[in-house]
Amino acid sequence: MPATRPRSALDVLYSESPLVLSTSNTLIAGDRVFTGAQPDDFAAAGLLTTVDSVCLIGLAFGAAIRTITSFLPDVPITAVDIDGVTGSICQNLYQRYFPRLPFEFVHQDGLAYLRAGTERFDVICVDLYLPEGYPDLLFQQEFWLAVRDRLTARGVVLVNAGGLPTHLRPLDPPSPQHTLLSVLTQLWPSARYLVNKRNWTIILESEPADATATAARSLRAGQFTGPDKAIMSLLPSRLRHAPVTGPIPGAEPPSFTRRWIDAEIDRRWPNLVAALRATATPLGISNRQSRPADIVADPENGPKLLRALLTEGNPAADFLATAASSLAMMRQPAVGWFGQWIVDELDWLAETTPTWLVTIGLPQALAMSACPLSPEWPWTDRLVDSTVQYVETDRR
Repeated sequence: MPATRPRSALDVLYSESPLVLSTSNTLIAGDRVFTGAQPDDFAAAGLLTTVDSVCLIGLAFGAAIRTITSFLPDVPITAVDIDGVTGSICQNLYQRYFPRLPFEFVHQDGLAYLRAGTERFDVICVDLYLPEGYPDLLFQQEFWLAVRDRLTARGVVLVNAGGLPTHLRPLDPPSPQHTLLSVLTQLWPSARYLVNKRNWTIILESEPADATATAARSLRAGQFTGPDKAIMSLLPSRLRHAPVTGPIPGAEPPSFTRRWIDAEIDRRWPNLVAALRATATPLGISNRQSRPADIVADPENGPKLLRALLTEGNPAADFLATAASSLAMMRQPAVGWFGQWIVDELDWLAETTPTWLVTIGLPQALAMSACPLSPEWPWTDRLVDSTVQYVETDRR
């Protein structure tokens, strides 16, 4: 964020002291709300219903607190976590860096908390995916019954669902996302989801959000600056374009550890490589040049292949976007072509593949510009301005 950012009520979300906290599952920066880490899309909580209370199940170091609050400046948050040590660290971190953003921390098992209390919440955010994988609790209907029982009549649930990246077809079983949705759609008639790298944010609503109310709430995005403003402005469009799924047949879950997920990615990987090469070869790109890791870092062949994949409607296009964003967070400047390409080709993308642009292309380019660990890109300002302008057009 620029040092000259005007002060306002939104200053509760930012730190006056420098802060970059990077751990295996948390990335927090004091000068920006959105950092490219998960679960950025919990910000949707403030767009989907009238909100007077929020419960967050799974706190860790608290990256989700500011994300949730982005559209909800005055709404109290109750954060529940079984890890008292991490919870205390998070409380101390917020007291020091974000003292005007208080929240209540409850040191308790999530299911026990839900069963024991009577308070109902307008939004419940569930973030129990751990670095080592999924807790079995998330695949047990009794947990989700307890979640549903603590919702208000128009309450909304948002779930951080880690697993397979979208270019490896997570709805094809076995996968964590498929199995989790098979459990959730037994209790909610439908679900929609926002895609972000290897994570989805699953949205469960008792009734669809009112489009007029969502548009009115989204005006708050205009008070932010830089990538935060663009990411928040784009969110209503992403919600409109988000895939929706009805009931999914049940599946017996394996133990979805990180090791299992990585092994399943390896099993599906050859199909992705074959898809990339099938499109790359007619373009004159050799097998060696079209190896996934090489093509993502190739500013000449990468854009050419991506355009061809999108023209075909090939889901392998998602790989180039998410891989570029991930590598940017590892400080690899060679992938900067992706953000530049999105800016340069925005009109073509809006005309030929608007859903991909809104759900994959722009979010991943914005994640590259928002992450404090990424290089500073010369196209960031153009990307931010172009996104905001595109949203205005898309809204009409």
